Amino acid sequence: MGLLEAFRENLPVYCERGSFQPVNTASSLVFFASAFFSYRLLRRRRVKNRLICILPYVVAGIGFGSVTWHSIPNVLSNLADTVPITFFVFLSYFYMLSRIVRNRVFVWGVLFLIASIEIPFLLEALPSLNGSMRYLAVMVSGVFICVALTKRFPEVFIYVLFIVLLSVVALFFRSMDFMVCKVLPVGTHFLWHVFGSVIIYLIILLLVKVEETRIKTSGFSASI
Repeated sequence: MGLLEAFRENLPVYCERGSFQPVNTASSLVFFASAFFSYRLLRRRRVKNRLICILPYVVAGIGFGSVTWHSIPNVLSNLADTVPITFFVFLSYFYMLSRIVRNRVFVWGVLFLIASIEIPFLLEALPSLNGSMRYLAVMVSGVFICVALTKRFPEVFIYVLFIVLLSVVALFFRSMDFMVCKVLPVGTHFLWHVFGSVIIYLIILLLVKVEETRIKTSGFSASI
C-alpha cells in the first residue's frame, strides 16, 4: 500500500458522515472569529513581534482548512486541515522556547523531538484514537513548555492554567465523538472546534503577555 492509500484508509471518521458534515462545518467557522479577535487584540495592544503578528492569519488558515475538510472530506482537504494547525503549534512553541532559552540549537532540537513524536501518529504508524493521540502528544509537550515558561514569566500562570484545562476538555470531546453516535447523532467533534478556537485565542493572548513583560523588563522592542 502506497503512502497516499495509507492516508486515505486512515482518515478520521466522525458521527457526521458523508461528503458534507453540516454541524462540523458550521462549527469550523468559530476559527474565523478567533482569528478576527486575535487580530484585533494585536492591533489594540500594538504588538510588533513579527512571529506573533503572523498567527491570526494562520488561525484563519485553520478555519479554512477545517471548513474544507468537513465539507469535502478527502486526503487533500485533510492536509488542508492539519497543516495550519501544525504550523500554529510549532510557531507558538518556537516563540515560547525562544523566551525560555537563548540557545537556538536547543530550541530547534526540542521542536524536532516533538515532530518525531507526532509524525508516527500522523502517519497512523501508531494507534491514534481517530487522530486524538497526536494532539495528546502535542499537548503533553506543550504543558512542559508552558510550565518552564511560567518559571520565567510568573505573570502568565493563569493563562497557562486555563489553556491546559480547556485543552483537556476539548480533547475529551474530540475523543468521545465516535463513541456517542447512537446517543448524539451529530457527535461531539463540533465542541472540539468551539473549545479549540477559545484555546487558540488564549495562546495568542499568552504570547502577547509574555512579549509585553519581556519588553517591559528588558527595554528592548522585539522582532521575532
